[in-house]
Amino acid sequence: ANEGPRHQVTIGRAFAMGKTEITADEWDACVVEGGCPGPKLGLGSRPATGMSWVAARSYADWLSRKTGELYFLPSEAEWEYAARAGTETPWNTGDAIITDDANISDIFKQAVPVAGFPANAFGLHDMHGNVAEWTLDCMDVGYFGVPNDGKANVTPKCPHRAVRGGSWANPPSDVRSARRMPGTPTAMAPWLGFRVTRAL
Repeated sequence: ANEGPRHQVTIGRAFAMGKTEITADEWDACVVEGGCPGPKLGLGSRPATGMSWVAARSYADWLSRKTGELYFLPSEAEWEYAARAGTETPWNTGDAIITDDANISDIFKQAVPVAGFPANAFGLHDMHGNVAEWTLDCMDVGYFGVPNDGKANVTPKCPHRAVRGGSWANPPSDVRSARRMPGTPTAMAPWLGFRVTRAL
């Protein structure tokens, strides 16, 4: 019910999406430089996990300052456009997804190193499974009154942010391109991570 009504979006700005989820190594670099709250994760090329929305925003802000480029969490529309990679099927793999395609269904009992599964048609890895990913958007009942230009749906004192993509623990139905889950901005869980986008 929270995936409708179906609506057309025309992305109003060019952006680049991270090929992978932010890794623990990348997060730890931010911690070392004082841009992100510690402690270091020490998990190498596995995704940075246990990430709250607030922490994910701190990483994007740090990366923007460090590079002089504008990095941010994707909007839901940007995330779904990137996840679908031109498809209209439930998953970017078609009408089905199996554990050869993505880290899903608790097969490994944890997040695995990024880019271990095939990329989608846009060259992006782990858009389904591995870790669920934060977006900028407020999570409302459905897509009522949301922007149609790809910008995030943000309201004052937003109690929940949208989490997309599902995680290693989820069954196929919960990692569909359209699947949305709410999360409080300060929530942290071993299945929560993020990737960043960059303005072009």
